[in-house]
Amino acid sequence: MNRRSTLKAWSVFYDTIYKIKNYDLNSQDLFSLKQSDVKEFDELNEVLLAMTNKIKTDYFNLKEYTENASHEIQTPLAIINAKMELLLQSGDMKENQYKAVSDAYEACTRLSRLNNSLILLSKIENRQFPESKQVDSLNLIDTLLEILEDLILSKKIVVKKNFNEPFFIQMNPYLAEILFSNLIKNAIRHNIDGGKIIMEFSENQFVISNTGFKNKIDTKVLFKRFHKSSSSAESLGLGLAIVLKICEVYGFSIDYEYENDMHSMKINFH
Repeated sequence: MNRRSTLKAWSVFYDTIYKIKNYDLNSQDLFSLKQSDVKEFDELNEVLLAMTNKIKTDYFNLKEYTENASHEIQTPLAIINAKMELLLQSGDMKENQYKAVSDAYEACTRLSRLNNSLILLSKIENRQFPESKQVDSLNLIDTLLEILEDLILSKKIVVKKNFNEPFFIQMNPYLAEILFSNLIKNAIRHNIDGGKIIMEFSENQFVISNTGFKNKIDTKVLFKRFHKSSSSAESLGLGLAIVLKICEVYGFSIDYEYENDMHSMKINFH
């Protein structure tokens, strides 16, 4: 009897531990805990319920503030960009004035791109892309290569695709486009003139490799936000951070490897 009563009492405790471990702030499900015959367990549950409710309220307040601030920032940035673009096209400025406006225009454009990227990261973290379907990754990659063709040709990069069979991935179509687009852009940006890019699909794995500077990159910082492995003015240092976040959302794993003078990104879809 003692054994049975003890198991029953502790089952409530272990149920609480399980629910806390699996607690998701973005879940719409009501967070509730079982009642117990043990006073101390009930007091613990009351404290945990109060704490999780406070955390959830603070989280959604912060989330709402961030979304509103980002949205409000984007509107004046667009207006500033448009006005400066008109100034640059007017042709009525002296050389030093033109340079000052041009520098301001580039900085404003960069700030706008940065704001959009941070909004995207926030939306991915908050699981705001619930729609999921079978995405034809090979067709998507061909489309992206067509869009980036001018950039590829400007660096005289040779692109080789080692896949023929269709490869479908279950995920949000927009996030799939962001995922492959950022990987291809990264392979182009950090390539050398006259270099090459090799892409291949094998069983549940996508690998994109590119020639580049002969140095291995520190994987501890590679996927961190605002880390830049080059001095490119176009790079915000968020591309691979977004790629990593998308992989985390879908349970994919991503690895970097440097071998035979080739930098490779490998995604395992499991």
